[in-house]
Amino acid sequence: MITPTQFLSSDSLVASLCREASRIRSRCHVFSDSNTRCLDASLSVRLFAEFKALKERQAVIKKVAQLLKKDGRYEEVSIDFLIEICSRPLRFSGRLQAN
Repeated sequence: MITPTQFLSSDSLVASLCREASRIRSRCHVFSDSNTRCLDASLSVRLFAEFKALKERQAVIKKVAQLLKKDGRYEEVSIDFLIEICSRPLRFSGRLQAN
């Protein structure tokens, strides 16, 4: 059974990770749009490097969410939502493509 204190800490932690995952998706979208219009090869390389770093951070957040779910002390619905949004692929278009 989840106590009110556990719910509040779960809500705060999971909500914070959800917001971060959402910001990652937004930034990747902006990077992809910028790269599509980019004419400078060195800028494309930097945008792609930043995209890769964000993709890695998304994977870390997903791993944390999976560990929190296994822990069993946090609200499962919120964690399932976080895992779902971290499982969605990030897209990068333009000169350099993500593998």
